[in-house]
Amino acid sequence: GWNEFISDPPHALWKLLEAFKDPLILMLLASAVISVATKQYDDAISITVAVIIVTLVGFVQEYRSEKSLEALNNLVPPIAHCLRNGQKQDLLARELVPGDIVEVGLGDRVPADIRLLQCSGLEVDESSFTGETVPCQKQSEPVLASKGELAELTN
Repeated sequence: GWNEFISDPPHALWKLLEAFKDPLILMLLASAVISVATKQYDDAISITVAVIIVTLVGFVQEYRSEKSLEALNNLVPPIAHCLRNGQKQDLLARELVPGDIVEVGLGDRVPADIRLLQCSGLEVDESSFTGETVPCQKQSEPVLASKGELAELTN
């Protein structure tokens, strides 16, 4: 099959409810419950309205950014510069197969799960996977055993 992810996007209601897993939101909701228990209804209503507004604004922003990213990926499919059967080729990233040697240059998107053969001072923006804001340094030396997360590998 194609070298691409196929996933069913979660229902929008589930994504909205996931926002309530945030510890700060849970703490605010707990304070609203305490306000109701102490009969301070104005505070409870204010806190609840604020939580609903923050949650809805965050949900709408995340939904819009996901749709924009999806549209951009459909508009400009990722291209891979690779060496296949001794020939340099530009292929759609989804057409890559095991054994292809991919050349990645400055500003290129890494088109697949690849093993680095050679690099010098390579830094990769993995923010879409890990949420980290700082680029991650990579190396071409083999990584034989890992006790950490897959996202923490440097090769």
